[in-house]
Amino acid sequence: MRHLNTETLIRLAEGRLSPESKAYADRHIETCATCFAGASEWASVMDSLTLAVLENPPSYATRNCVAIYQISKPVSKLRELFAKVLFDSSMAPATVGVRGAVASRQIIFRADDVDVHLSISGQPRVMLGQMLRRETGRFLSGVPVHLLQDDRQIEATITDDLGEFRFGTVPSGDVRIQADLQSHRMISDFTVKVEEIH
Repeated sequence: MRHLNTETLIRLAEGRLSPESKAYADRHIETCATCFAGASEWASVMDSLTLAVLENPPSYATRNCVAIYQISKPVSKLRELFAKVLFDSSMAPATVGVRGAVASRQIIFRADDVDVHLSISGQPRVMLGQMLRRETGRFLSGVPVHLLQDDRQIEATITDDLGEFRFGTVPSGDVRIQADLQSHRMISDFTVKVEEIH
């Protein structure tokens, strides 16, 4: 006896056979244990697919995929805002009463109503940052952030639910942080001194 092929079994499970082909397949399955088992398997697979509740991936998984493949959100080419430095601990006078060297360099940038807080520290140097709306204090999550030097991207990431991001490679010299927000691109330029890296 000739068995039903896999394509026919799948089409039967999906309900895509013509009435004549379905009648033939049903008659065949009644007398063939092998094809009955195959049809039952495919029917079970189709049922599980139709009953499955599809869920969105966790936000951290989406964020990591975007960062890995460096997928940028669409950014208006008409509006680039250069952030101004509000505070840089390397320019601030030493705090009275503090002993030893300060463990990290702290920088705060602002453009429009967005603040970026940076901390550069460690050996090798690591940059930690956080983005938030100044007026509401709301963290900016899901924002692609790039670290560049001489128009070359050093590293890219995306902000997490607390608006935080991290770069594990911090070169010396003039560097740029570029954040692609929905309404504009925010650019922060600063210099990392050689002595901060060694």
